[in-house]
Amino acid sequence: MTLTSSADRAATVARLRRLAVDGHVSNQHVRDTATRLGVTPRTIRRWLATDPDPAQDTRRVIVDIESTTTPPNGNPDTPGRARFEITTEHLLAYADSRSAREAYRHLTRHGQIDCSFATFARALARVDPARRYGALEGFPGMARNWLYLRTTSPHRNHSLHVDHTHADVRVLPDHRARTVIRPYLTVAVDAATSLVHAFLWKTPVNADLVAAALAEVAAEHDYHGVTLGGIPEQVVFDNGAENYAAVTHASADRLGWVVSPIPPYSSWLNGKAERAIQLVNSRLSGRAPGALHVGTTQDRKRRVVANLPKDTDPSTVWTWAALNMALTEVVDEINTGIPVKELGGLTRLEAYAADPTEQRFIAPVELRAAMMPTARDTYRATKNGIHFDNGQYVATDLHVGTDYRIRHMARSRDFIEVFDLAGGHVARAWNVESIPKSERDAILAKRARDSKELNRVNESLRIARDQRARSGNAIAAAHNTPDGHDDVDSDDATAPVVPEQVIKLDRRKRRTSPAPTPGPAHALPQEILDLYRDELPD
Repeated sequence: MTLTSSADRAATVARLRRLAVDGHVSNQHVRDTATRLGVTPRTIRRWLATDPDPAQDTRRVIVDIESTTTPPNGNPDTPGRARFEITTEHLLAYADSRSAREAYRHLTRHGQIDCSFATFARALARVDPARRYGALEGFPGMARNWLYLRTTSPHRNHSLHVDHTHADVRVLPDHRARTVIRPYLTVAVDAATSLVHAFLWKTPVNADLVAAALAEVAAEHDYHGVTLGGIPEQVVFDNGAENYAAVTHASADRLGWVVSPIPPYSSWLNGKAERAIQLVNSRLSGRAPGALHVGTTQDRKRRVVANLPKDTDPSTVWTWAALNMALTEVVDEINTGIPVKELGGLTRLEAYAADPTEQRFIAPVELRAAMMPTARDTYRATKNGIHFDNGQYVATDLHVGTDYRIRHMARSRDFIEVFDLAGGHVARAWNVESIPKSERDAILAKRARDSKELNRVNESLRIARDQRARSGNAIAAAHNTPDGHDDVDSDDATAPVVPEQVIKLDRRKRRTSPAPTPGPAHALPQEILDLYRDELPD
């Protein structure tokens, strides 16, 4: 015999009554229904006789959440007596006593209920968990049990989810430090494609750091052959103070972006960032030598690092550069190596590249304003460029020996922005290891122009000096006679005197050879003539 649920039974009765003619159900319909359900036709007839017709049942009582044990007609023995339900007064007693049995005793003692405790417990169990846990825990308990519709971003750069936390590692901040620190971690996730961006900070998160991170996310840059970047339509973040809500809000306002903080105690609405930051943190600490949460020993000590930072040997943890290299590997693995089921089996980067949505990149002037200044005041350009963070940065407009101020991205070291001491922007200097071909060609073209200009200067200078020598010799010869006395004849004084040819003796062949006849003088450029006009002969 087939077991039939109450829902199937009610549906069967409703369908047969709909097929009835003048209130009578045909035997053929009854037999077919009995055969399909695996019951006898008599069972079907009994269902039709015993199950009330909702359209004709005038004794049915509908009770809302404020109903009590007493039915509307006041007679508890009538067939219309309502099932006991929990009301607001009952929840108040439950919240005050924080115990179902104590609440039942309190309500019974004051005559507010007259049912058994079993009935009261069953009614309390039927209450919506949002109402029940709201009475016990307040709004967090209610919000935790609410139903929320799933929100799906329609395209990339629609929503950017941001979250902050402590990284579960210890690191040596720089080569001068003797005490390790626990860095801070910021994660930004594209809601549509789940693409992850991660940043590490040595100091607590502030508006300047977050603004630099958001600007780097929105800046146009190449990532494994895919152009990333674009201003999001909104920035979503947790509204709790421990999640640096005010910092994130201030940084987004500084960039002029729309913010969308989630309601309090609703961290699941920022689930994209919550899951991403846990994934990055766990993978990073899983390979770091200074990991904190990898278990304890029998004597309650950390397994791979000392319990206190002051007791940690700096040689047993990563340096800041090594930790950032590991973070890059982790982010690359997440974005390019993990297929996501919700994205159709594509990786995060593949889904981002397949999205045809136009990207609105942040303007260069806005990017420069959001970039981070350095602790050091000035940097001097040398023949190798500007040395910053173990890299050499070059640009066509840099002048060797000149002091500059610079700004840099939060994490990327592909380029820096260079400013003069007055704050004026000079150029974008690129790292020599990642310089684009266009910038390399521009630097080589500038060197070629400088060399060509120098060759012209050298040639013009040689011609000018040769002309000056000939003019000086001619003037000296015109003012002196062959016997060493001045010639009073003005015509002879102005006539040029051509010196005798000098015969050079070749000692090897013991013979003389005439000196080569000087050729005509080269024509001087006009700028040289103008410069030395007073010294040249007429």
